[in-house]
Amino acid sequence: MAVFLIAFLQRATENLTINGATATVATSMTETLDPTDQPDYGESSAQARDLNGIMATLPTDPAQDTTKKFVKGDLLNDNLGGLANKNNLYPITGQANKDHLNRVESKIKAI
Repeated sequence: MAVFLIAFLQRATENLTINGATATVATSMTETLDPTDQPDYGESSAQARDLNGIMATLPTDPAQDTTKKFVKGDLLNDNLGGLANKNNLYPITGQANKDHLNRVESKIKAI
């Protein structure tokens, strides 16, 4: 697996309200990753507390089908230096998170 240094970072956030709970969430991120330098590893989204209010209003039971449960999805994977905070997280379905891993993150990690 390749490791990267984040050389350029631009991100956007906004307030999101779901079921009466409001949190600041990540809406976009642009990164330039340098494969010649190793970053500090980020944090697992499981450690994030920033979205706890919203997540408490959504179905999150791990036993549920991935299309029906929500997780704290990260825009930049923790293995690429992403942090578990409101600047990098958005509530998405487990299936969307899996699709993002398979279609985006795994391809970047393979470089």
